[in-house]
Amino acid sequence: MPTYEEVRERFERENRMNIFEQAVEDACQKIMRQTDYNKDVSLEKLKEHDLDIIEIVREWMGAPTKKETKRTTNQMVFAEFRSFLDEAANKYYKKKEAEENRKAYIQAAAAAELKRRQALAEEGRSRASTLETVQEVSDEQKSPSNSSDDNISPNPDEKH
Repeated sequence: MPTYEEVRERFERENRMNIFEQAVEDACQKIMRQTDYNKDVSLEKLKEHDLDIIEIVREWMGAPTKKETKRTTNQMVFAEFRSFLDEAANKYYKKKEAEENRKAYIQAAAAAELKRRQALAEEGRSRASTLETVQEVSDEQKSPSNSSDDNISPNPDEKH
């Protein structure tokens, strides 16, 4: 962040000091409205805090200042690399857990189906295949009043 003097010099080079002075005056007014500082103190605080009004008000309120630690490029690269790898690892473990849950569900469903089939076999109503089950259901759905459908066979090779 540029200092107060750097900003002032830039505006002087561009022959725009009236804009700079107006901006500083407005900042002083804001500081005086938010604090009990007078114009001289608010101008000094602006210079001290490099035109950061929020930092001046925080200091006046006694709130802790937020100081960002300067990190080198290498530190930033490695931090980004670690976050990328952490995210990839989290995705992997979530996917692995979902797969384990899916396998457990399939095993439980298969065990329930096996138990159901064993119960049917014990009752003597074992059904050998799905095709036979479909044929039995279709036979049960045929109505005896519809005589033209009686000649239709589920097996096309079968002759009446």
